[in-house]
Amino acid sequence: MSAAEVAQGIKSLIRVVRNSAAGRQGKAPKLLVVAPPPIGKLNLLAGIYGDAPLKSKDLSHQINMITQLLSCQFVDAGEVVTSSTIDGVHWDAEQHRRFAEAVYQRIKIDFLK
Repeated sequence: MSAAEVAQGIKSLIRVVRNSAAGRQGKAPKLLVVAPPPIGKLNLLAGIYGDAPLKSKDLSHQINMITQLLSCQFVDAGEVVTSSTIDGVHWDAEQHRRFAEAVYQRIKIDFLK
C-alpha cells in the first residue's frame, strides 16, 4: 500500500468521524491527526516490513495534504521523535516523552480554548 493510499484511508475515517454525533453535545468531535515518523533502518524487522521505510518517507506529506484539505489539526511525529536504531520502528522513553509533549501542546493550543 502506498503512502497516498494510506492517506486516502485516513480521509475516509475523517469523514466518518465528521458525520458522527460522537462529540460534545451530540456534534462531531474535533480531530487531531498524527502522522507517524518515518521508519528507520530495519534490522531485526526487515523481513516483516519490506519496503515500508521507503514508503514511510512520504506518509507525513500525504497525510498533511489530507488534513489541510479537510481542515483538521495535524501533528507530524517525525518532527519530534526518532525511531529506535535497534529496530527502526519503536521509540525509547525519551522519544515517548517528546511525542507526548508535542501532542499536549497541540491539544492545548487547538482544543482547550
